Amino acid sequence: VVAAWLLAFGARDYVAPGWSRFVYNLSQFGLGLLTLAAFAAILVGIPAGLLGNPDMHVTGYESAGHRLTWFTDQTDSLTPDAAVWSLPLWTYKALILAWSLWLSFALMRWLPWVWGRFVERGLWQPRHTVPAEA
Repeated sequence: VVAAWLLAFGARDYVAPGWSRFVYNLSQFGLGLLTLAAFAAILVGIPAGLLGNPDMHVTGYESAGHRLTWFTDQTDSLTPDAAVWSLPLWTYKALILAWSLWLSFALMRWLPWVWGRFVERGLWQPRHTVPAEA
């Protein structure tokens, strides 16, 4: 959603110059809704990543994300060796923290640009009224 939000504001110069008043006002409304959706995604995503646990997709034989249960097959020959490459959970938390800090500083750079793009042709184009002849 955040990437779509930035791309929508970046694409305005290529598609917006010949728009009618109705289409321009509709696009302003759509960009406002997209802005709210992007901020909601950020406000929900960062705490969920920092405070939640990642879904490791561990399934089978009474196993879950925090419990891995092994069983022994019965076979006449040797079974292949299994290997697991793993990192502790704090590395995930540290990466999410670094990403959220980067995102907060990047938003401080992006918001003035987005606001400038949003208001460069005016927030809203009013209906033109024709004065009555005297």
